Formats: sequence, structure tokens, C-alpha cells
Amino acid sequence: MIIRTITIVFSALFILASCSEENSLEKKELKEYFSAYLKDNEDVVAFGYSKIKDILNKAQYEKVAMLQAIIGGQLATFEGVINLDQPVYYAANAPLNRDGAPEEIVLFIEVVDDTKLKNHLVSEMGYDVSEGDGFSYASDGDMTLGIRDNLLIVLVKPGNFDEETELSKAFKSVDGKSSTGDIQKLLDSSEGDVILSINLGNAALNSENGMKDLNPKKQQEIKKLFKNSYINTTIKFENGQAVIETQNQFSKKLMSKMFFSNDQSAEVVNHLGGGTPIAGFSMNIDVKKMEAFMNYIHPDAMTKIGGMKYVGMKFIAGANDLDEIIDGKAGIVFFAPKAGEFKKSNLVNAFIGLESKGTKLIESATSSFGTMLPTDLPDFSVKNNGLSILGNSSQIGMKLNLPSVASDFGKSGINFFIDLEGLDPADLVVMFNTKDFGPILKVAKSLSFSYSNEGGKLIVTAKKGKENILKQALEAAVSDISELMGGVSF
Repeated sequence: MIIRTITIVFSALFILASCSEENSLEKKELKEYFSAYLKDNEDVVAFGYSKIKDILNKAQYEKVAMLQAIIGGQLATFEGVINLDQPVYYAANAPLNRDGAPEEIVLFIEVVDDTKLKNHLVSEMGYDVSEGDGFSYASDGDMTLGIRDNLLIVLVKPGNFDEETELSKAFKSVDGKSSTGDIQKLLDSSEGDVILSINLGNAALNSENGMKDLNPKKQQEIKKLFKNSYINTTIKFENGQAVIETQNQFSKKLMSKMFFSNDQSAEVVNHLGGGTPIAGFSMNIDVKKMEAFMNYIHPDAMTKIGGMKYVGMKFIAGANDLDEIIDGKAGIVFFAPKAGEFKKSNLVNAFIGLESKGTKLIESATSSFGTMLPTDLPDFSVKNNGLSILGNSSQIGMKLNLPSVASDFGKSGINFFIDLEGLDPADLVVMFNTKDFGPILKVAKSLSFSYSNEGGKLIVTAKKGKENILKQALEAAVSDISELMGGVSF
């Protein structure tokens, strides 16, 4: 939602006017304004910045005639009013709706010339510009713009509210003291094209999802657990890759409750048969800690996630806790279909680690309901402390031959990979019953993901390693549009 909203706002801002002049009031740098806005602001559930100009340049939009015509001229005008050499800062504010999404987005943009900006809003765009207490403002639907000297604040907020009052609060907040510590370190970072930080403490403070039926004392306990904890995400668009990296900056108490495990031996790989997979998912978790954490957050959390399957599984197994059934190691790999192969069950090998009551559960279920199982179910067995499903039975007894993109498969709390090189789009449709991989196949060679208690990393590697992945994605998108329009060249 955040990225989509920012895109809509900047599509409108591209048509603003140009030039610059000095004004008599003392100015702060944009980052200082934003830093002050964040300080002790409990409404902010997420914040960050986006380097709009860098992203556009990396995409090389000017080489696409259609986009150059639409964006090129407007961008030259836009740069005269808005300083695109500065990042655009944004904050997502509470309250959160039922889906957990923020209902207010606030953008902070450096203005080069406030007078000509206001004149253009009136003469060219037909806006009514009103005067507030030291600032000017105008509205268009859910978007309200506040202009004061070198600062433009854009509120994206649905519903009826007093624009002047809301903007007045925002402008007053930017005149306070700057944030310090971890927040300022994040704002000072220049590592990514897009930075996003989620403030877990503020999110918990402002969220009623799942907490409204807890007693007030428990709610405060949960909010205290997440206080001063952040998930920081950096997005980089590089030559040949897109890298999305998260760092979990958690309090000591919250980190102590995290339940992902690392296994440098990648034991789960030894249980997945042989062959060369094109995709895979693996998991290493401390089941006892995971269940305890979920129950700490909410007594019905596991039931809400697993439903009656979770309750029924424990009941039939005679287990009080989930770690009496499974050991937290699991993996699944997918193989490309051979010519004329359409039986999905033959394309999958999987393993789920079991504890003693889990083994008895499977054996009991097989004995009692064996005749009711589907006839096309792949071969499975319970041995080596786990349930093995070997649909790719020709590779039984052989060692898994992982592609280079999966070098760390099975070692982190969560690992995921897809090796797309040389893969026919039709194969993916057979394997996953989806056509959504079509656009990805035009650009990506592989995807890899890893996650641990400290954070995670998603790497999308493009087919053309020497070109920026945004440029490749833009070319693929234009190609798709051209095909839809009967081969019209852009």
C-alpha cells in the first residue's frame, strides 16, 4: 500500500512548475525536518525514504519513446520545483485498519520555489490555495498539500478531516528536535534506493487486531515487549540484481523469544532424495519456542493459524505441545517435468521431521485410513525420524544436486529458491498451476531467500548481469504492453 500510494502521489507531482528563489526564513535540511517529525511520534508505524531520481535513472526510462514523451518533459519541469537530488521521505501513520494497513501516509519533499509552486497549483491545475498559520495548503480528493518555504508536506488520508489542523500539527512537529540513536542512523544510511522501517512498538500500540479481546494488563505487556523494536528493510536495484535485505533491530527480550534456528550442516537436505531441483523451501525452527511465543502473544494464536487441524492433530497424537509431534525441520523441492509429464505428485520430494508422537500419529493414520488415501499419492515412508515423500522416485538413494543459487539451502531458519534459467514458462504452469511467473521469466534468472532471527535477504538475479534490473524489468513491461496492443512499437 505504501509504495502504491507514493507512486500515485508522484504521478500528480510530475506536472508541477519550475525555478527557484531565496526566502528570508531559516531553513532546515529535509532530513532534519523528517527526523524531528519522527521523534517520540507514537502514531508512526513505518517510515523511510525513496530515491526517486536514482530509480528513474536506473530504469533508463528515457530510452523508451512512450515514457520519454510522458515523463521526460514533465521531469525537467518537476526538477525545477522539487529537489530530486534529495530522497523523498515518508511516514505511515496509525490508526491501522482491519487489514493492519495504515490509513494515513505523509510525504516530505524539498521545495525549490514555493511561490511558483503555489502559482502553478492555482493557474494550471485549478486548485484553491488557502492560507494557514504560516503555510499554504490545497486539497484534491484524499490528497492534501501543505507548503511552507522549502518544505512540502503531502497528506494522503481518506475521509473527512480538518486539513488546516492536520497540516498545522505536522509543520509544528518538524520544528522540534531531531531524533537520535537508531532512527537517525537509519536516516543517515545511503545504502539503498528505498528504505523502510517498521516500528513494531508503535504498530502494537495502535493495532486492535487480535488484541482487543485481551485484558488491558496483557495488552500493555505485549506493547512493552515490542517497544523500541524495528524491522529495517533496504531495497537496492543493482546491475543484474535486486536485493531486498531486512535487519531485525529487536529489544533483548523480544529477540530472546525468537524461534528460528540455523543448521550449517543443512541436515534436511539429506532427506530430500536426489536429482536437480528447480525450486525448494526449507525450514529450521525451535517448535517449543515458536508455540510458546505465539501463545504468549495470544492464547488462541495457534488455533487461529492452524484451525481445527492443529487442535485435532494434538488430540489424536495425545500431545500437549506441538514439539511432541514435529521437530521443526522440514523441506520440499520441486523438479521440472519431463516431456509429456503432467502428474504433479511426481515432481515433488518433501520431508517433515517428526518426534515420537508424530511418528505414531502417521503410522496410526496410515493403518486406520490407508484405504481412503488418494490413489495418486506419491510414495512416502516414515523413517529417519521423519515423514519422507519421494514423488521423484527415480532419484531415491541419490544425493540432491542443488543449483548454485541454492548454496545455503537448508541452513537458515527459512530458505527458498527458484532456478529459472532455461525453464520453459509452461513447466511452471504445470508445477504451480499459475501463469504469474510469465513476467518474472522475462527478467529473472533466479530467486533466493534466507531468513533468520537477525533478518533476511531476498536476491533476484537478472538474466543480463551487466544491465540494471530496473531497466530489464521496464523493457519487459513495455514488451508486454506492446503485445497487448497488437505489436504497437513504443
